[in-house]
Amino acid sequence: MSNHDDETRLRHMLDAAQEACGFIQGKTRSSLDSDRMLSLSFFQLI
Repeated sequence: MSNHDDETRLRHMLDAAQEACGFIQGKTRSSLDSDRMLSLSFFQLI
């Protein structure tokens, strides 16, 4: 595996994490409990 491959994978991981942070912006624990789509999305990341 080349460094370029590693960098690409890390960039994709960073992009996905930043997008996930955008999804949860302004949400509360209550939102997580009541929003099934948010809950499923969140728990797929961890």
